[in-house]
Amino acid sequence: MLVRRRSELGYTQEHVAEKCNISARQYQAWEKGDCLPTLPHAIQLAIVLDFSLDSLKKEVNLDAVSLPRD
Repeated sequence: MLVRRRSELGYTQEHVAEKCNISARQYQAWEKGDCLPTLPHAIQLAIVLDFSLDSLKKEVNLDAVSLPRD
C-alpha cells in the first residue's frame, strides 16, 4: 500500500523519508513491513501520502498503536 501510494504520487522513498524527517532506510523498513512508524511519524506519513489516519492504520496494520480518529 505504501509503495503503491508513493508511486501514484510520483515520490521516491528518499522524498517521503525526508518529509517524515527519517532516514531512507527507516522508510524502506516501513514499506517492507519490517517495523511500524511511531504515532508522530504515522501522522506525518498520512499527511505526506495524503491518507486519512484510519486508512493508514488499516493498510499498515497499526492496530498496536492508538491513532486519533479523523
